[in-house]
Amino acid sequence: MRNLILILLAVLTITTVKAEDFPSIIINDGKSFVLDLKDWTKDAVQISILDPYGRTVYEENKEAGTSKLKKYNMDQLASGMYAVKVEDEIKEVTYNIYVNNQNVSIVGGKKVTYKPVVYYDNEGIISVNVLALNKNVSVNLSDSKGYNLYSDEVSKNVRYGKQLDISKLPSGYYDVTVGLGDQFYNTTIQK
Repeated sequence: MRNLILILLAVLTITTVKAEDFPSIIINDGKSFVLDLKDWTKDAVQISILDPYGRTVYEENKEAGTSKLKKYNMDQLASGMYAVKVEDEIKEVTYNIYVNNQNVSIVGGKKVTYKPVVYYDNEGIISVNVLALNKNVSVNLSDSKGYNLYSDEVSKNVRYGKQLDISKLPSGYYDVTVGLGDQFYNTTIQK
């Protein structure tokens, strides 16, 4: 019976860890914290720390397979609100942290933003997929001269999916701009 309870406890712990697939921040004593990437992504990630004015004060790229834990020392930073941003190709997680003279604290919870996925299949089809989560979505396709070839706007859908056929257009570079709420993402396609 005791072994069964231990096995159940281990399974529940593993399930709980897998359910939370986002990075987390662990506050240390003093002006430092540890970023735990867990198994958030199998891809490379970009980690940025932004000052109260939105300027990048620290940035690094971590390749897949590297250490999932990293300690960040905030001793040299002035007091104020900072944003810790972790992003891969399809999502971004932001934590707001407050730095004062003695320590660091998390303000609020994490903000998760899903990015649009734009894929070109080399046969003339551009697929645009967006997890909109009730935000406004706009999609624009333009050529290298800036001429608008396609536009679409959708209000407050849960998701957006569209395939654009550019097979009859001449070879060249095309820009797909996706607006998601107040954020814009640009992808350049070479046909």
